[in-house]
Amino acid sequence: MQVEQAIMMMGFGTFFREVAPAPVVEDILRGQVDALLQLLQTVRLAQRASRYAFDWALLLHDLHAEEVRIAALLSSLGEMLMWCFNPQPMLGMRAMQAADKGLRSAEVQQQVLGFRGMDLQQALATEWHSAGAAANAGGSGPGWERARTQRDAGAESGSPLGERLGQCCAA
Repeated sequence: MQVEQAIMMMGFGTFFREVAPAPVVEDILRGQVDALLQLLQTVRLAQRASRYAFDWALLLHDLHAEEVRIAALLSSLGEMLMWCFNPQPMLGMRAMQAADKGLRSAEVQQQVLGFRGMDLQQALATEWHSAGAAANAGGSGPGWERARTQRDAGAESGSPLGERLGQCCAA
């Protein structure tokens, strides 16, 4: 069932009476324009990635294209939460990477935060009992095997894009 269908079944009055309003990002980051800008850029990138992922899933005839889209949206959730609730270290990391273009995100995250963003993502997925692609963010499991099989098939097809995907995504 889609969220829209559930709201229609509940009725709008009941929905707005029962569901508490969520905090607004602009309120959380009031006075921290740089952090708000970075958060919005992260959200925009996640939305773009979800559109590409959905289109690729449709192109590959994946029956779970919507799940692929949602997994792509959730892939930056840890970073978004860090921008909301711990923006100063995030701004520091951004400045470090701007100063040294060769600095990898995982290295900076480990140095400044003491953990990698992927570790946070996996911890969130475990804590929230997520299933599917979000819980397998490390790259193991049946969903990742299917992705690897499709990637390898694309690389073997001889297409330039397939070859590029095979090179950049090789395990």
